[in-house]
Amino acid sequence: MVRRRSTKIEKSYHHGDLRRELLEAGLKILTEEGLHALTLRELARRVGVSHAAPYRHFADRDELILALALNGFERLAQALGEAGKQIRSPERQLEAMLMAYIAFGKGNMAQLTIMFSTIAAKKSETLLEAAMRAFSLLIDAVGKAQSKAGRPKVNHSEIALGLWVMVHGFAILGPGIDFNYIAPGSSDTADDTAERVLRLTLKSLLPSA
Repeated sequence: MVRRRSTKIEKSYHHGDLRRELLEAGLKILTEEGLHALTLRELARRVGVSHAAPYRHFADRDELILALALNGFERLAQALGEAGKQIRSPERQLEAMLMAYIAFGKGNMAQLTIMFSTIAAKKSETLLEAAMRAFSLLIDAVGKAQSKAGRPKVNHSEIALGLWVMVHGFAILGPGIDFNYIAPGSSDTADDTAERVLRLTLKSLLPSA
């Protein structure tokens, strides 16, 4: 009996890509129930492994949260990188990336929250580097759009930061606020309003947009 139980546990430790499965389960718990429900014990139960198995990949709950935040920035960078790939206009490509950020945030609100709260709390170099990889994609896109608009000497990083803050706000506020109440005449949907505001903003920054 002891040998059979040990074999079962060993299989649990090594079945498939356990770390990936644990992260996926953690993200599901985070999305469905919130951060308070995210524990290594619940993670093990969801995945169907022994209570000890998650500790082979995460020393504690804080390390799990850090890993989920890192995963979020990696997914965000991927979403930004894929946005507008087939668009030739630098201005439209930048707009597509900004709208992709809003879509990512709205679809991954719980993860977006821990991404930035964990940076503030942990000051992890690894997490900061992952955030900068995502942010650098916006900086590069702003630089290309600015160059085409004849403004190559403008501080691209500051403009990208301002745009990041804007789309982050739309991502967080969009699902819960009626923009038409704040700005009468706004489009019916939050996405339409965000897209229109972004275009107006880009037009002021990039005369050719």
